[in-house]
Amino acid sequence: MKSNRNALLPIEKYSRSFRNCQNSITNALIPTSRRPQSVFFFTFHKCASTLFDSLVLKQVIGLRNKNIAQDIYNQKIDSSKSLTFKGKGFIYGPIRVTHKFEGNPLEDLLLEQVTDPEFMRSKRAVFLVRDPRAILTSAYYAFGFSQLVMSKNPTVRQRQERERQEIQEITVDEYAIAKSGKLLEAFERLDVARRHCQKGIVLKYEDLVEDFDAFTESLCRFLPLRERTIELMYRESRPKQSEDVHSHKRSGLPSGFRSKLLPETIEVLNQRFAMILERYQYEY
Repeated sequence: MKSNRNALLPIEKYSRSFRNCQNSITNALIPTSRRPQSVFFFTFHKCASTLFDSLVLKQVIGLRNKNIAQDIYNQKIDSSKSLTFKGKGFIYGPIRVTHKFEGNPLEDLLLEQVTDPEFMRSKRAVFLVRDPRAILTSAYYAFGFSQLVMSKNPTVRQRQERERQEIQEITVDEYAIAKSGKLLEAFERLDVARRHCQKGIVLKYEDLVEDFDAFTESLCRFLPLRERTIELMYRESRPKQSEDVHSHKRSGLPSGFRSKLLPETIEVLNQRFAMILERYQYEY
């Protein structure tokens, strides 16, 4: 279904940094007792997480955005202390569950805590998912060939640099099959948080692109947004007319993996992700 949005707000008329700052100040002035319950926003890399990080989560009415993962990457958090979360007034995220590796400070400080069933029992959460076959295809080009912003955390940066070099030495099919196991683990971890949270909603990247109005209606039940934010989200979530492998957003087409992966690779992934594809109603 196509959106009926014909008149888009001119993006050049707005300074994103000014809007984000203005919204943060407004939310900070709301008395704690009147603030809504905090929300946790879970997703994956290559699932519009950058769009939500840079625009949407910073503009939620009544909630102040706290990106703990970014603070960890930029070494703004004392790794010797456990994280604390406030029950009201915050939108925590994006929390990307995609990567899990030994010695990952994000894993040790954040992911292990926020995906624990007991922790999630009293929490509200939004879960944004995407077809795992598309995530793997997009990740290959993004992490191997796009102009990445490297982390200031030396452990994470070394991992990024090593992964980039490894990706450039293999094909997209080899990458998709090699990384499918880790992504399957990430989906299962997200599902643990989804099953145990007090109240949650699942949204799909494909609906963001192909059924925007329905996607936004569901999103705003948890994260109220102003109309201008919705208009900008619509504009920036449209797929590109042509592919650019060096751009963070290569194309944005939901099913683009079908033209990038070999049929035999897709068949292997279909078998490995069978439960995930059925759970989220993705076509084989």
